[in-house]
Amino acid sequence: MNRVADVIWERLKTETSCIYMVSGGGAMHLCDALGRSGIFYIATIHEIGAGFAAIGHSMASNGLGVCLVTSGPGSTNVLSAVAAAWMDSIPLLVISGQAKSTSLVGDSGRRTVGVQEIDIIPMVEPITKLAYQAREPIIAMNMLENMIVLCKEGRPGPCFLSVPLDVQAMAVSE
Repeated sequence: MNRVADVIWERLKTETSCIYMVSGGGAMHLCDALGRSGIFYIATIHEIGAGFAAIGHSMASNGLGVCLVTSGPGSTNVLSAVAAAWMDSIPLLVISGQAKSTSLVGDSGRRTVGVQEIDIIPMVEPITKLAYQAREPIIAMNMLENMIVLCKEGRPGPCFLSVPLDVQAMAVSE
């Protein structure tokens, strides 16, 4: 059995030749899995750089651009690139870490609960073809499949998958 994080990168091996990323605690399992995956990746200095590098990759390869960012301010820092991909119809897939699912703000009325948590999905929904926060392994895998197709079909554009820390580490069969 592999972790959700491992299966994400295994699936994306057939979609892109490079991942652009910024590491962080909210994406620790995703970062670890990326390093072990054998996929070529470039660690950028800032999330905005990761997003725009993925856009450039998408445009140059006529394929899917993929970036990995961490939770909280890491996920908000990539929003300008997501908006650019939305306006310019560029296939971009953003994979974002998130605080543990047991530490999400939900309907608590609080501003934040988890470490480096921000409710990113409502922020990115208006500028993506699909934005989703995975809460279960099988749903995470299904949403990833949907997003890969959706980024490229019809009028291309960005999709955003937020994966809480505990979900990243959950076991899933490929």
